[in-house]
Amino acid sequence: MATARVTFGTKAETLDKLAPIVKNALVLPQLRFTTQQWLSDPDYWTRKIKLAFCDTAHFLIIRSSALAEDTYGASNAGHFESIGKVPCNDSEAIGTTIRKVIHSFGSDASPDNQVFVQPYLKNTQISGVAFTRDMETLAPYYIINFDEHPSQTDAVTSGVSNDSKTHIQFKGHPVVDKKFEKLFKLMNELENLFKCDSLDIEFSVSETGELYLFQVRPLARSGQTPKSTEDMESYLTKIHKKLTKLNKPHPYLYGDKTVFGVMPDWNPAEMIGLRPRPLSLSLYKDLITDRTWAYQRDNYGYQNLRSFPLMISLMGLPYIDVRISLNSFIPKSVNAALAEKLCNYYIDRLIQTPSHHDKIEFEIVFSCFNFSCDQKFQSLLSTGFTQDEIDSLKASLLELTNDIFSNETSVFRKDLEKIPRLKERQNRIDDSKLTDLEKIYWFMEDCRRYGTLPFAGLARAAFIATQMLQSLLDVDLLTQREHEEFMSSLHTISFEMYRDRSAISGAEFKNKYGHLRPGTYDILSPRYDEAYELYFNNPPGSANHQDAPLQTFQLIRERYDRISSAMTHAGLSGNAESLFAFCRDAIRGREQAKFDFSRSVSDVLNLVRRIGEKYDISREDMSFINIQTLLNLYATLDHRDLEHILKEDIKRNKYYYEYTCMMRFPALISHPDDIYSFELMAGAPTFITFKRVQATVIKESDLTCENPEGKIVCISSADPGYDWIFTKNIRGLITKFGGTNSHMSIRTAELGIPAVIGAGEKNYQTWSGAQILSIDCANQQVKIIQ
Repeated sequence: MATARVTFGTKAETLDKLAPIVKNALVLPQLRFTTQQWLSDPDYWTRKIKLAFCDTAHFLIIRSSALAEDTYGASNAGHFESIGKVPCNDSEAIGTTIRKVIHSFGSDASPDNQVFVQPYLKNTQISGVAFTRDMETLAPYYIINFDEHPSQTDAVTSGVSNDSKTHIQFKGHPVVDKKFEKLFKLMNELENLFKCDSLDIEFSVSETGELYLFQVRPLARSGQTPKSTEDMESYLTKIHKKLTKLNKPHPYLYGDKTVFGVMPDWNPAEMIGLRPRPLSLSLYKDLITDRTWAYQRDNYGYQNLRSFPLMISLMGLPYIDVRISLNSFIPKSVNAALAEKLCNYYIDRLIQTPSHHDKIEFEIVFSCFNFSCDQKFQSLLSTGFTQDEIDSLKASLLELTNDIFSNETSVFRKDLEKIPRLKERQNRIDDSKLTDLEKIYWFMEDCRRYGTLPFAGLARAAFIATQMLQSLLDVDLLTQREHEEFMSSLHTISFEMYRDRSAISGAEFKNKYGHLRPGTYDILSPRYDEAYELYFNNPPGSANHQDAPLQTFQLIRERYDRISSAMTHAGLSGNAESLFAFCRDAIRGREQAKFDFSRSVSDVLNLVRRIGEKYDISREDMSFINIQTLLNLYATLDHRDLEHILKEDIKRNKYYYEYTCMMRFPALISHPDDIYSFELMAGAPTFITFKRVQATVIKESDLTCENPEGKIVCISSADPGYDWIFTKNIRGLITKFGGTNSHMSIRTAELGIPAVIGAGEKNYQTWSGAQILSIDCANQQVKIIQ
């Protein structure tokens, strides 16, 4: 016999209905009354509360149950007061607290709004909230935000916890984490009772293991209609099969298995985002991760992976195949047996310490020689490597590193020389009579050969430079202050832009920097010259940085001699002067190459937009074009006309992109089953400078309508298109993605701006939602002040 549907009432009424019938949780007893009832006789209700609870409870929680709460249209979550730990035997405290709750309803609130009182549950194992669908997309996931051993039962809902975690489980998949087994049963039971599969549930688990239900309400849908669960299940099955195949041994790769990540190596999370539009994704694949990345590694003395795409697309979600990446960091001169052993060691270490997924080269991989190598090599001895193997790896890394930075005819120097050639070719294409489609083809061709390929090489050299500088710090050959002085003396293209903002006219500025956009590969991100006033709302010459001094770097002779001696002892070619010259050239060269090749990408995006305009196709819709659709037309005459081709591609890609947005995967996929059940990772961010700052927070979405001056700016990526914020006298910076070697790390170090780079999804969500933050870079702490 089917159970009758339970209907929602107020928060208190709903719990009252559930108390006698719910099987998989306990509901605390309650006493409720309306605002009108309380105001007519507060003493009566105070006595009644004490009589009802004081024999069994020491503390109470007094909760709102307003008519405007927990409706289908709006939850008003957290809008009204609920106050816990109220002493049960204190009449004055009870009365004061109830008045606070009633006051939170507002002066013109309904007299029928309710207040309800329950015993306060303390000493809990877990407290949190659970959703029976994704709140944003209504995708079929159980999502649990929880706090283990919380100091209060509303630690998650109140936002006071810095230790909350998020578990995500695809509906219908067997429960993997047994600690949530009871909760999943409760969620399923409530879905059946309410005949509603979109619920918001507040819960707690006591120290003795009982599950308590504190609240259940419908998720506010705002007119959304869920997509087919069956289609989602079908797509996830295909992805699972694909990952299973890729996880097998490969005859041309070292390593028994692989893992997949959004932040290792070429870091798609930072560069194009977790759910890029098809145009952004296909541009990034074509220009970098399909072929270019591997050509660069091979050229610089690493293993040849030229036939392997580095990044895979899981129904539109970009992931780096980490085994391929790790293979590419092994020098060619390393023998096969050691290479196999190294790759398996790297993968196992990453699985054991997943928080290092965004800093693999700093924490896990040995990809170049530096002054602190010997200390780090010791960790290999305890994991089964012999001293002979370590010596062999060290010799290979030393040879590779010397080849890159000590030779005036090295591939690094050749890459530096390629930078001006791209500008020349960009101008030739710009000035030509080629059609827009033909220009797109040649901008892409030239960008690959003279833009992203040398950029990839210079980025590798800049990484080695960063490692060298850090290792000088590690072995006390350089002080923190000297390190900061060196970074401040780099005078990269970004520093040049910083000064030019106040030194040249708006027209000159747009001509030089106008191609930049905050999302390099994103057609929806306006260029500087398209939205100049949006990014630079103060007139040219009015920025406050025109007198920013050109920093110089100079060590005392004794320091130079010590570093030169250490280089000779280690087997590194050259001396201290040549080492610092390499570091400067590599880091500056990387920034210049990125600046220059981004013009090609930006011009391609402009041409794509222009083609769309010819057929009344919006920029928004053109973001769903795959760049290969346009590139293929260069040498192929299709029987369909261009408008038909474009609209067909857009329609198909828009349909599948809706499912892309619904899918929730972990940042690191260690096993194919992880796509069904996982916990969001709390990342370990990189702190820049040793400074401390406290300031108001401004979110990325507010940057175009509010002045960021004097504020801590929160942005998702460390893309150089955001450089305009440095003309605004910001106090600090937080990025969701990025690492020690990212653009914004270099930039903030150069300017001495305290920054938290690569905060991770969870930390970023928490910190960007605050009003005032305190950042203590020296102690690596971020605190919410308000």
